[in-house]
Amino acid sequence: MWLLAIVVVVLPPLVTPLTARGPPIVLHVQTAKTSSTHPLHVSENVTLWCAPDNPQITIRRAWFVRRRDRRRFEAQLSPERKNATFTMKSPVVRDAGEYTCELETQQGRLTAQIQVYGRLDVYN
Repeated sequence: MWLLAIVVVVLPPLVTPLTARGPPIVLHVQTAKTSSTHPLHVSENVTLWCAPDNPQITIRRAWFVRRRDRRRFEAQLSPERKNATFTMKSPVVRDAGEYTCELETQQGRLTAQIQVYGRLDVYN
C-alpha cells in the first residue's frame, strides 16, 4: 500500500506591493509686501522626491503633477534609477499644494501623494 503525502509550502512574495513614497515639503516664506504682479517668493529652491517602496524596482520615467492645475513636471532620475526628483527654482507661495509623483517602471505605474506646505517666517 502506498501512502500519498501532500506538502504545501507557503513562500513569501518575491516583490513587495507596488507603491511609492515621498516626504511632505515646507516652503519657508519671508514677510514682504506682495501683489498679483509681484508674488511672494520662497527663500530657497525646493526639491520634491519619491521612490518605489521596493528597492529592487528601477524607474523608467517619472513626473510630478500639481493637483490644482494638473500641470506636469518632468522628474530627474538618480543614476541608479531608484528615485526621482523635481527641483522648483524660485518657487512662490502659489506652488504650495498637493503633488502626485508618477513613476513608470517595468512592473507598472506607481503613484504617491506629496504635500507641499507654505509656512510664513516673520522676522523683526
